[in-house]
Parts: sequence; C-alpha cells; structure tokens
Amino acid sequence: MRHFHVLDISFYQIQIFLAVGERESITQAAQYLNITQSAVSKNIKSLEDTLGLYLFRREKQALCLTPAGRLLMDEMSTIYTMTENALEKAHVLQKGEEKPIVIGLPDSSNLERFFLNTKDYLRKHNISTSLHIECLPFHQLEKQLQNGVIDIVLTCGFDLVSFEHPELTCITLPSGPYYAYMKPENTLSERGSIPMSELQSHPFLMFSPIETPAYEQLVLSMCRSAGFQPQIAKYVTSPNSFICNFETGQEVFIADAYMRESDNTSLRRVAIRESQSCIALIRRRRNSNLTIPYIFSEIAACWEEAGPN
Repeated sequence: MRHFHVLDISFYQIQIFLAVGERESITQAAQYLNITQSAVSKNIKSLEDTLGLYLFRREKQALCLTPAGRLLMDEMSTIYTMTENALEKAHVLQKGEEKPIVIGLPDSSNLERFFLNTKDYLRKHNISTSLHIECLPFHQLEKQLQNGVIDIVLTCGFDLVSFEHPELTCITLPSGPYYAYMKPENTLSERGSIPMSELQSHPFLMFSPIETPAYEQLVLSMCRSAGFQPQIAKYVTSPNSFICNFETGQEVFIADAYMRESDNTSLRRVAIRESQSCIALIRRRRNSNLTIPYIFSEIAACWEEAGPN
C-alpha cells in the first residue's frame, strides 16, 4: 500500500477534483471554478500522482470516475462540505460576537451576581461577547424571549412550565435546597434545617398567582407532600414586598438561595430537608446569531464550574 502525508494534498486540489467529478468534464469544471482547463488538468494529474490512484478514465469521449475515484469523491465531498460549513459558522460567530447577547432574569432573583462570575469566565476563556442583562417580572420573560427581545433566559426552576414550547431549548442547573425565609424572632430561625412539615403552623407569604402561578403550585405541592395545606397570610406582587409584609414575625416564604432578599440581614433562611431547587436556562432553538447557542453552553459550563456563590 502506498503511503502519503495528508498535507501533500491541498483543499484547492480537492475542490478541483470534486468539481470535475460532479460534472464529469474538465471544461465545465474550469468554467465553474473560473480557471483554465490546463490548470484543472495539471491539478488532477498532480493529485493522482500524489495519491497513487487513477481517479478518472475516458469512455467514448466522456470523463468518468474510476471506482477508487467515486469512493474518494463520496468521502471527500462530505469532508469538504463540513469544512465549508464550519468556516461559514465561524465567520457568523465572529460577526455575532460584535453584538451583545441579551440575558433575561426574573427581578425576584439576585442572579445578576452570577453574571459577574460569568463575564470573568468568558474573559478567561478568551470569549469577547458582550452580555446585556435585563431583570423582568416572571410573566414577561417568556414573552420577551419568544419575541426575540431577549436571547437567553435564566430563571427559577419552578417557572420552567411557562417555557414548555417545542421552539425552545431548556436545561436545568442544580441550585441546592429550597429555604424557608423568616424573621429572626421566628421560633425556627436558629435551626440549621427543618422538614417541610414543621412549617404547618406558620403563615405563608406567597407570590401572587398573577405574577407567577407556578410559584403557588410549587408551594402547595411541597405542603401537600408534607401532609398539610398552607395558611396563606398574604399574596405579594413584588419580591421587595416580602420584607414589608411580616405582621407577627412568624410568617415564612419559600424560595431558593438566589431570591432577591437572600442577602437581607434582617431575615434568616433555614434549609428545607429533602427539597431540591434548580435554575432553568432557556433559549430559542432557531436563531440567526450562532453566538447564542455557544454562549448558552458556556453559561451552563460556568455554572457547573463555579456556581453563583
């Protein structure tokens, strides 16, 4: 078997070979490539000599591929098409890096602190894409994503049901247990963790179903699993309203570690045993900006590597 180095042949020679093979004509291939017939013939002869293969034969004045030539054409056309597509995508990606990627976050979260880490992560990996962050109410995130105003959404896992659409790609990222947030005077505030059942006698502060019906369903499901119905003290429409709506000091509200008030020193948070929250990362499947799926995967990788603190 004759041995040769793949670098002994060029993509220019492959392009000429494929053009001749598709048309079975040196004349037509030369016209298509806008080069001379002599250049086509010389490159085909050089490729045959380098490979030690007869690629074409003449039959009744027609130029036909040999069996070896047909096999080589079938394999090389795939490689050549893949290379062309890769180069085209790379150019689109480079052009797309000039435009900021718009990330939508729920305004009830403090996930924006995670994106400070994300920007550092992208810089560390030599990714120059600019990120623009928009914090919006839950009910606006899905609409803005579908309308193309937002490119990627990062939201609480319980709201994933709002994004169940075949045109959307969703992945979930683990984010630890759910917590019961409460005032320091609450009788449970010094506990490291509690079962959900211990909240049975405590009034609940809840997000309004108008804001996000999925939140109420989450809390009701957790309570039912623990064998009780929650005492709902108040519904609020804004995450900033929770802290202002404690009346007795015994109220609680359920949220993950990235709720807007999670850093508030006037609150305590107690982990709920055997609970698991997640963050949902969502984008449209079809998007002309090829940077978006790439950045989407990089955000997920950043979360897996470092998390949002």
